[in-house]
Amino acid sequence: MHFETFALGDSFIHRIDPRIRFVCALLLVFTLALIQNFWLAAAGLFLGAILTIMAALPMFKVVGRLAALNGFMLIVWVLLPFSVPGEVLFRLGPFVATWQGFCLTLLITVKSNAIILTSLALVCTMRVITLARVLEALHFPGKICQILFFSLRYFQVIHSEYHRLYEAMTVRAFSPRTNLHTFKTYGYLISMLLVRSLNRGQRVYEAMLCRGYSGHFPALRQFQIKHSDIVVLFFGTALTIAFWALEFYCKGQ
Repeated sequence: MHFETFALGDSFIHRIDPRIRFVCALLLVFTLALIQNFWLAAAGLFLGAILTIMAALPMFKVVGRLAALNGFMLIVWVLLPFSVPGEVLFRLGPFVATWQGFCLTLLITVKSNAIILTSLALVCTMRVITLARVLEALHFPGKICQILFFSLRYFQVIHSEYHRLYEAMTVRAFSPRTNLHTFKTYGYLISMLLVRSLNRGQRVYEAMLCRGYSGHFPALRQFQIKHSDIVVLFFGTALTIAFWALEFYCKGQ
């Protein structure tokens, strides 16, 4: 699956116990989302870049993920600098951009990129089934783990089924317009997609029962924490504490 591309690797990051990676990702992402100091956010961005390099992720695909994020951030750059009151930076007709709005937008952009890079390196380097098992091991609700797993695992399958149905409509000279025929056709498309999804879901469930599924995810390999994993967890926790300590120190100045 295309969203498991980053899981295909054998770097140092890939060899860390998935539970340790997930806990470190939670700590760092939570911290990066809440800190308000720009230089700490920039340090988080640098850390995310280092983790991405250590995970040996394909840079072209990493850049593609960042391009998608920053394409959305363009909207923030257009709106937010003109929405925050403060010292005037420049005027654009009746609109006034403020220095505080510019700084806030820059902070959000840096933090967003840092979070994405950290998540790509620590979480997206797991397979979907591994992530589901990690959530179960950390005592997340079982049903939430299974919903997450099946949603991620079969989203691409349903998406491909939709394209096959739409191509079949196109071959039969369907051309969407703003009329009743188009609305009915799209209704038939959604209905058929739902029916096929239900049929596929039943087949998948029967196949899972044949492979020993009993309400949780069976595994041939169990997680094992090594000494290097303990060291990684220590550094992840220490970095989180350092970020918060510097954040409170900067606020107190």
